[in-house]
Amino acid sequence: MQINPSSGYTGVSPTATSATPAGGGAKPGRVDPPAGGEDSTFTPTPDLARLLESVRALPDVRPEAVSAATDLVASGELLTPAAAFDTAQAALPSEPPGE
Repeated sequence: MQINPSSGYTGVSPTATSATPAGGGAKPGRVDPPAGGEDSTFTPTPDLARLLESVRALPDVRPEAVSAATDLVASGELLTPAAAFDTAQAALPSEPPGE
């Protein structure tokens, strides 16, 4: 990463979001360049570039996981008190906040 102290850029653009704006615009995960027309570049380290390429190579959807979930829903196996409990346990933190 290269930092240019004379650029006047002091933070993340408010348009930096992880979701596409309602009217289109930037792609998810993209950050618009700073205002003022100045060019800024980010050069990832070789390790980060390798990790990003690995993530980009992953499929958006895992058909085997979708099929397994569909089968579980169709069988009614996910409509049990035990399944609800397991879901709550997975979603809630193991420690109460502040401890």
